[in-house]
Amino acid sequence: MNQFIEIEDIVKEKDIREVKEMTSLEQRSVDEDYSGKLKGRNISLPFSSLVNVNRKYLFNNFKLDELIFAITDVCPFRCKHCFYADTMDVKNEEAVYGMSLDEITKISASLGHFSKLLITGGEPFLRKDVAEIAKIFYTQNKIRHIHLPTNSFHTSRIVSTVTNILEECPKINFTLSISIDGLPETHNDIRGVKRSFEKLIETTRAVGELKKQYDNLRLNVITCVNSQNLNEILDLSEFVKNELPVVDGHGPIPMRGDPYDKHLRPPTTEEWDELSKELIKIQAHWNNKRNESYAKRTLRTNSEKHLYKVITKVMDGEGLPFQCKAGEVIGVLEANGDVRVCELKDTIGNVKDYDYDFKRVWFSDAANKMRETVPGCSCTHPCFINASRKIGLRSNISTVLGT
Repeated sequence: MNQFIEIEDIVKEKDIREVKEMTSLEQRSVDEDYSGKLKGRNISLPFSSLVNVNRKYLFNNFKLDELIFAITDVCPFRCKHCFYADTMDVKNEEAVYGMSLDEITKISASLGHFSKLLITGGEPFLRKDVAEIAKIFYTQNKIRHIHLPTNSFHTSRIVSTVTNILEECPKINFTLSISIDGLPETHNDIRGVKRSFEKLIETTRAVGELKKQYDNLRLNVITCVNSQNLNEILDLSEFVKNELPVVDGHGPIPMRGDPYDKHLRPPTTEEWDELSKELIKIQAHWNNKRNESYAKRTLRTNSEKHLYKVITKVMDGEGLPFQCKAGEVIGVLEANGDVRVCELKDTIGNVKDYDYDFKRVWFSDAANKMRETVPGCSCTHPCFINASRKIGLRSNISTVLGT
């Protein structure tokens, strides 16, 4: 069975009208089924998770606690800031299709327990089996956190898939991140699809309705800050805050890697430092919306403050104030089976050459040599910063205090 929407048809007017009609019908169904009782239970930021990941780091040979899994290389967008866009142009079917559920099941079985799965791409929702993939890792690996970014174009499929995941994985803490890279004209230009802003608004509001039913669903907005959208980030933040009240948070982060548009650049250190100080004030708004204790809301704000300070230090050439744990507590699995210790480093092998045993790749000679290049390495990748700062007392204290 073909697991992908036909890319060449994806932005046709006919398809947009059909998606809107499907979403309208599906949304009425959601409203009719809503009984007023929340399903699931939000389990974000339990203290025990920090204890467990540090215990695993200290005493286990296999320390992986977070896996970034690109389930497809395909994406109909050509975002100017994307550092995978050249791969998405590949025409070889095997390279763009992604692995089968049977292959993914074998890989999952080799991993053992870990906490967090970051499903990415390409555009993950081009696959029709995202819910099945989530269930494989939920069942076999006992994951409790899934983070999934999307370009938000396929509203109906996103709503139905997220619903399926939450029903089939009732103890999961699920975060859907909507990518918004500017106000309408800027966003559409960066994304390369004229009506992408309109579609993301539609998807955001549709998924927002699901939050009325599922307490373990979080809806975030992510923004890649670059030279094109820098001057409207604060206006965008106000737009998200005022026009998209269903959103739980907005996290602008500097562009990283080698962009598709070679004229694009990340903000300078000075530009980011000035912007991040204003963004922290807005972060407090998002955290105060949560139905949590004052202490936990403060912790969230301080954590964001610490993240932004770390990014500023890296951009200023100071490096990370802690050791990056790429290749230890966090790793990357590509759609074709390639494994990396970090998205920005070369591959260390392919699971298909090791009978789909992830650990055999992870502990190969190539992997051990690549891990030797990590000490002293630093970047602004928030996934790797967040995973790394969980390890050790000093970095955790700095995170809690926002220093």
